[in-house]
Amino acid sequence: MNKLKVVAIILILIVAVIAAGQYYLAVSTRSMVNAVATTQTAYHRSGDSPDTRKKMRLFFSLWQKNSRILPMMIDHREIDIVNTSVARLPAYLENSESPEFDAECDILKMQLAHLWAVEKINWENIL
Repeated sequence: MNKLKVVAIILILIVAVIAAGQYYLAVSTRSMVNAVATTQTAYHRSGDSPDTRKKMRLFFSLWQKNSRILPMMIDHREIDIVNTSVARLPAYLENSESPEFDAECDILKMQLAHLWAVEKINWENIL
């Protein structure tokens, strides 16, 4: 009976850790997509302004914080792809390359949303 209790507790802990990881991944990717969208909106509204730079710094801080934790849950190649897009954004902003900045923001939002889509637990990802 004691062994059964230990096994049940271990299974409950495993499910809880998986659920917490799924929740963290969903919330963090959603907040980063929103931060990129906010930066893109600020850029459309006022170009390379202090407000746009502030919003981009907010996104960078979110990415730095999350990029330390995400490798525990996501394939490193997925994170490397996002890192490449993140690295391009400041250059496009500094050089006032509006179409490129806009396109890279759209790509980055798609990539961040993809991080969640590829890792969430559903039948499509299981089968």
